[in-house]
Amino acid sequence: MAINDKQDKIQTEYSKLRKTLKNVPSEKIQMAEELIGNAAFMAVTLRDLQETIEETGPIVEYNHGKVESPAIKSYNTMINRYSGVMSQLLNLLPKDDSEKAVETANQKKLKQFIKIAAVK
Repeated sequence: MAINDKQDKIQTEYSKLRKTLKNVPSEKIQMAEELIGNAAFMAVTLRDLQETIEETGPIVEYNHGKVESPAIKSYNTMINRYSGVMSQLLNLLPKDDSEKAVETANQKKLKQFIKIAAVK
């Protein structure tokens, strides 16, 4: 993926996150800007890693043996960190907004999982 394409996708993801967090008080948002940027970057990178895993598979040949793909290792590490960052961001929301955002995020994850599982 070209650098400009990735930057555009990160900016789009950043805008989505800011929209989701619109009810967070401005002083908290200012403190969370770096987390929002990191979450946007991780979301785009996770999608890229998913594509790589779908293309190459989770196991690769290395030194005449089969090993876990570097992409799957990176994905597994990053998804855990992404979940932590998203949890921190969602905790900034007022209680009612936070519950709605978690519900929406879970629905998106379920749809994505079903989409990936249907392809296999």
